[in-house]
Amino acid sequence: MPVRNYVPAKPDGPFPYSTADLTPMDAGNDAGFYGPARFVTHIDDNAIVNLRGYYDQILPRKGRILDFCSSWISHYPPEIEQAAASGELEVIGTGMNKAELSKNSVLKQWSVQDLNEDPEVRIPGSVEESSEIMFVWYIAFGSLFSILIVFIIFLIVDYFIEYAKRAETENASEAWLRIFHAMSKAKLLPTYPVEMPEIGPKPSETYEMAFLLSKVLLPDLVPSIMDMAEFWADVPLATNIHEMRVTEENAGSVYLVAEIPQNFPPKGLRSLTFSVTSRDQGFTNFEQFRHTYHHSHTWFEVAILPDAEESDTEHEETKTPPLGKWIITNIHADKEWETHTVTWSCNDEDEEIRDIVTSLRPGSKIAITAWARYPAWVNNVRSARIDCQIPAVRKL
Repeated sequence: MPVRNYVPAKPDGPFPYSTADLTPMDAGNDAGFYGPARFVTHIDDNAIVNLRGYYDQILPRKGRILDFCSSWISHYPPEIEQAAASGELEVIGTGMNKAELSKNSVLKQWSVQDLNEDPEVRIPGSVEESSEIMFVWYIAFGSLFSILIVFIIFLIVDYFIEYAKRAETENASEAWLRIFHAMSKAKLLPTYPVEMPEIGPKPSETYEMAFLLSKVLLPDLVPSIMDMAEFWADVPLATNIHEMRVTEENAGSVYLVAEIPQNFPPKGLRSLTFSVTSRDQGFTNFEQFRHTYHHSHTWFEVAILPDAEESDTEHEETKTPPLGKWIITNIHADKEWETHTVTWSCNDEDEEIRDIVTSLRPGSKIAITAWARYPAWVNNVRSARIDCQIPAVRKL
């Protein structure tokens, strides 16, 4: 995601918002509202991936960062968390909930502070940057202007949409609610309703392992050893929840597309994980095969989509489904929804899978396609998810 400077539409004009625009529906003191801890993410997983890429471009690896309105997670990329764990970078946080702040492993120090009631930020020394995702959602502008001594990262337009659907609406400013409702009526809101918690080792576990290994090995060897041990970090790429009915007539329909992030290092991909929740038509003339994978004629494939130019000249003209490699078969005549998960690794025994994983580069697009063969066979899809894994530590 390219970094763009914010330029007001009318820099010399009057302030465009009224007091009512900046007043929450519940304009009372926030201390009681934020009393209970909420260990949830307030933006969707696609936004988190983009946010980490944004932070990766602009945040320093040394010095001090102030994380406004912090919580139990700051969504920093692995490089920033690694710099914080090594002590080269100090992250200071302010937030509204003690329990949440105490769980944020990236924070060197933190304080509980309601910036609406007490807008003065008391931090000894100076900071290089500051970060926040949704602070304009809560902070009244009268307090905001007094704390803009530090440069604030504004990521509002890209990320407030999903937050509006998940978060505490009664505490949102009136201006945002009007925008949200207007976009809802216009059907402009994207939906990513499937939660995508990261799988695999947590960042804190990764850095602890790297630290312990560095005590007995040369630091330059640690990343390679952890890579060989498949101690990889998970990056959620894409998810979809939308029931689709696939028959022989529309076999090969694309259900989900994911793109390898542009900020990934070349040849940095280690594995891909595909998860699909689905079932077939639920009946059969071959009872001996019911609840087995034998003679099941509904399945899923993974296809590597061509570049846009190739797609225009080949795929779109022929209107044929993209050719892929099989990953999952539905259970024969099972009426219950089943979730299957498959991982393709760069070390896979299947040479074709190894070649696919190692050939993918930043910007490559991967699709899950749904298939059915023969009349009466139906592939019912409920949801799907694609993750990828990369080296957890690239340098010490």
